[in-house]
Amino acid sequence: GASHPVVTEVIIPENPRHNLNDTWSEVEVLMLAAAVESNTTHPVGKAIVKAARARNCQTMKAEDGTFTEEPGSGAVAIVNNKRVTVGTLEWVKRHGATGNSLLALAAHEINNQSVVYIGVDNTLAAVIRFE
Repeated sequence: GASHPVVTEVIIPENPRHNLNDTWSEVEVLMLAAAVESNTTHPVGKAIVKAARARNCQTMKAEDGTFTEEPGSGAVAIVNNKRVTVGTLEWVKRHGATGNSLLALAAHEINNQSVVYIGVDNTLAAVIRFE
């Protein structure tokens, strides 16, 4: 049958200009991303939810009525009073995630299928790689 994507790596950008409060741990990133993606039927979304469960992440819920999905681009929702975006680099940028770490992370992009960017408020929080 069809192979399902599996999360292979969570890459957290290091942004020297910001204090450490601006960087997110792997578990936090997966927790927030899974809260957004629990609303989707997309295989990549399901892989993120599965990875969060595998790491025993606390289950979080997106606030009712805040989830928006754009096929081919990504999804966004408010989780724990934070705007969490999951999708392409263009998508997270469009929702305000900026920073010089974006450039460093673009280098990780092999092709659009293999990575997903995670934005939290105005910070690019992580890149999730898939196989």
